[in-house]
Amino acid sequence: MLLADGRVATFGNNPSDGSFELRIELYSPDYLTKGARPQITSVASEMTYGGSYAMATAPGTPIRDVSLVRPMAVTHSDDGNQRLVDVPFTADADGTLQLSITDNPNLAPPGWYMLFLTDTNGVPSVASWVKVGSPPAAPVPVDGAPRLVAPAPSPVQNPPSTGVQGG
Repeated sequence: MLLADGRVATFGNNPSDGSFELRIELYSPDYLTKGARPQITSVASEMTYGGSYAMATAPGTPIRDVSLVRPMAVTHSDDGNQRLVDVPFTADADGTLQLSITDNPNLAPPGWYMLFLTDTNGVPSVASWVKVGSPPAAPVPVDGAPRLVAPAPSPVQNPPSTGVQGG
C-alpha cells in the first residue's frame, strides 16, 4: 500500500494455511534517495470537478508531474478502486502551480486522494490529502428556520520541513 510519505507498506498473509502474520514491512523505494523532495507548502483541502486551484511549492524545484492517488483499500490481491489521475498544471515563476482538476467523475470518483508532486528527477513530495467531488448542493430554505452560514474552508498548510527524509 502506498503511504503519503512515498514509502510502501506490505502486510498480511494467507489465512487458509492457519497462520496469522503480525508483521508490517515498510519499503523505501529508490526514488526516495535521489535528492531533496519537492514540497507542497499550501493547497486547498477540497477541490471540485473542473476547478482550478493554486498550489504553493518551494521555489526553484522544477516539477514534472502532479498526481492524485486514491488511497488503497487492500482486502484481497487487487483493488478495483485504485486510481492515479494526472493533474494538468501550469507553473508560475514564483513556484506556484495552477492545477486543473478533471471534470470527469469517472476518472476520479468523489472522495479523498493523496496529491503528489514529482520533480524532474522522479522524486515525489510528501502527499497532501485533498477531497475531490462536486460542489455542495445549495441548501433548500425552510420557512421559519434560521439562516445558518458556515465559514469557507481554509487551505491546508503543511508543516515546515525538518530536513528528515522518509526512511
